[in-house]
Amino acid sequence: MVSEVKTKKNNNEDGTSNRLPQFLELFNWESRNLNSWRERQERHSSTGRMGSKSRDEKDVRTAWELESVISDRLNLPLWATRNVVHMLDQGNTLPFIARYRKEKTGDMEVDNLRAVCNIMQDLRSVESKISSVKAAIEKMGKLTNDIAIALTHAQTITEVDQLYAPYKPGNKGSLAERARVLGLQPLAEAVLKSSAAINLLAYVDPHKKGLTTVKEVETGVQHILADIIHKDKNVMDFVRKCCTDRDIVLQSTQAKATKKKTDNKKQIIRRWRIRKRNLRPIPVKFIKSHQVLAINRGEDNKVLSVKIVIPARIKDDFSHFAWRLFSRRVQMGEFAGILLKKSIEDAYERLIQPQMCRQIRSELAKKAEKDSIAVFASNLKHLLLTSPIKGKIILAVDPGFTNGCKCAVISPTGVCHFLWEWMLTPVASVYGGELRDSFKQECPTDGGTGDPPVPDVKQKAGQKRKAKPTVTKGKKKKKDDFHPNPLDMTWIHPESYESASLLMQKIGVDPKEIGQDRFIRKVQEFTRTNDSNSLAENMGLGLPTLKLIIEAFTRSINYDIRGEFAKPLFKKGLCSMEELNVGTVLTGRVENVTHFGAFVDIGVGSSGLIHTSRMNPRYMNGKQSLDLGDKVEVKVLSVEISRKRIGLELVKIL
Repeated sequence: MVSEVKTKKNNNEDGTSNRLPQFLELFNWESRNLNSWRERQERHSSTGRMGSKSRDEKDVRTAWELESVISDRLNLPLWATRNVVHMLDQGNTLPFIARYRKEKTGDMEVDNLRAVCNIMQDLRSVESKISSVKAAIEKMGKLTNDIAIALTHAQTITEVDQLYAPYKPGNKGSLAERARVLGLQPLAEAVLKSSAAINLLAYVDPHKKGLTTVKEVETGVQHILADIIHKDKNVMDFVRKCCTDRDIVLQSTQAKATKKKTDNKKQIIRRWRIRKRNLRPIPVKFIKSHQVLAINRGEDNKVLSVKIVIPARIKDDFSHFAWRLFSRRVQMGEFAGILLKKSIEDAYERLIQPQMCRQIRSELAKKAEKDSIAVFASNLKHLLLTSPIKGKIILAVDPGFTNGCKCAVISPTGVCHFLWEWMLTPVASVYGGELRDSFKQECPTDGGTGDPPVPDVKQKAGQKRKAKPTVTKGKKKKKDDFHPNPLDMTWIHPESYESASLLMQKIGVDPKEIGQDRFIRKVQEFTRTNDSNSLAENMGLGLPTLKLIIEAFTRSINYDIRGEFAKPLFKKGLCSMEELNVGTVLTGRVENVTHFGAFVDIGVGSSGLIHTSRMNPRYMNGKQSLDLGDKVEVKVLSVEISRKRIGLELVKIL
């Protein structure tokens, strides 16, 4: 959505204001953004090449090859993956690669191309992270051959962070770092490496805070040991495995702040409809993306209190694993063993469990956001592919309460005649019918061109401002100065114009007739009598490119891909929710799709919900889910007028 375009006011000599029409300003805005986009593309292409050079200069070597990892993860041919990565590094866009580089990609789908691009960016980030971590550890003088090899094998940011955790400088305010500042690090290492008796009394200093008693010394050593256990890679790998294999639940409860019976809190509680059945624990394995987003919104509004509940048996398994891992190094004495057990429990309760809870919440939120974006993209795709309305006069309204509604009248041929802004005032709504009637009177269809004349709209109550189109003056070009190529009307890339012209000569058609019925019939007859593989070989073309050219030749001049999709529904005989009865069968159009169902516009002002449990696979015509724009027949299951909710069941897809 394009934000509001603000125009400057220029006062004329007569005191009136002259404003550049907003549609011209919008055009200039788009032109500036197009130029900026081209500059960014050039910088991106240059940066991509420079980035490769800088990586070579830093000698960032990994045990894996970027293209091989992508090929294995997506199960794609290695040669095609190499070509895609190379073209992306050169600054080529995904739409260009998908349409015009099919030979190099093996006719790879756009979704796979997008996945290759995303994984490539992630792996490049991993390479950069490995370089910085390796340099940091080497600067400390602690880089060993084993650590270097482990870093070169890491393929995710998480793996690199785990390897860097033992060497990462801790927060100066942490308990472990405070104990290290007090000089208790050697004592903690002695607990892990020596079987000799531990003398805590030797570290007692009555004049230094944190060392005044033996108990404080013991606590400081415990904090250091807990930090060492927390940063151990084997320990964290074991905990993560346990958290993926066990039943961890997300628990939501009503926040204490909302229990006060204030008007605002009552309103919030009523809005979120807090019920015991809605606050039941949900296993993390089975929680839906829309549930995660709803719970997060409730937490942000301080209506819900949310926490991750990890089963107690995970703590027991962790304690046994950590004890076996650290106690087997030496034969510990009784005191050292007791101290190690306390440290293991402290590490889990204070460090590991909170970290895993944060990580699980973060992963759930990321997955939910990713899924919601995918649903939004699917809905937007079907919305943009809605069949255009031809031969109609359209009033387009972009609603807005703060800056006004931007309105435009579009003629049957798609010409925008005038544009203005309408401020929403308490009395503005009464002019809806008046506007509709005035457009019928002021915009009659002209019998000659089909375009209505530009009406003279007068200033009305509630109308903020209007702008009349202006004609820009410029030098007229001579007709002989420009010779268009008929192939410009097709989707054929200019680099294939020579091959397309050669194909037209073989078929025996006139380029000036592209898109006409006679031209299309000749192309279809030629393709039926000639083998595509041998024709592509004789012309020195790849088979995908030849098919692209032939497909362009068989399209009519007025072909619009949106014509293959559903046309918009115009409401007739609108009724209200009060007229609905349970069991009534209606028809409607799907206007929104979510993970839990689809919302259908049945013409009563509020959309009804078909829950996924009410979509019988027998009536889905082989589809996995409904799509935005689908025309369906539904049965009314429930009507809640107070909450403006309508429950529907799918009868069939029309």
